[in-house]
Amino acid sequence: MAPTVTATLATRRRLRRSGRAFPTLVTATGTTLEIVPVGFSEPKRPDAPPASQSTSSWCARSLRAALVVSGWAALVAFTLPSGSVPRAVITWGYLFSCPGLALVTLARLRDPLERLVYSVAASAAITALVSMFFVILRHGSARSTVLTLAVWTTLAPFIPVRPPARNEGS
Repeated sequence: MAPTVTATLATRRRLRRSGRAFPTLVTATGTTLEIVPVGFSEPKRPDAPPASQSTSSWCARSLRAALVVSGWAALVAFTLPSGSVPRAVITWGYLFSCPGLALVTLARLRDPLERLVYSVAASAAITALVSMFFVILRHGSARSTVLTLAVWTTLAPFIPVRPPARNEGS
């Protein structure tokens, strides 16, 4: 087994970065010699390019903006005449996609198909629950349901979500 020699603060080298001298850690193992500047962080790994991070944050911001606008657009659609096709398409499209999508953004799912299925199912469930709540209160109207869901889709995407803590002992 080759002897290992480690010397801390053994040499001071002039580093080009900011023109100051930094202490270095010299480690010699067998025939290899490693000089590492003390106080510097590890170089960034190439496995996560910064462009993908900016793209995902752009997508998240766009999704949040779309959710906020969609709820209020559905509410504005109620000003259209009662039997009009645009009113029905906008309202039904909103009721069966956006409230659940606002909930699914809290779950941080990665697969787009999984996100779509969960958002449609959750939207139907949330819409039914809110409608039933207003019927029980004897204040059941489509406008009050859409207003409540518009407030939900406005606030839900901005709820901060922490990743779950890891159990290292188990």
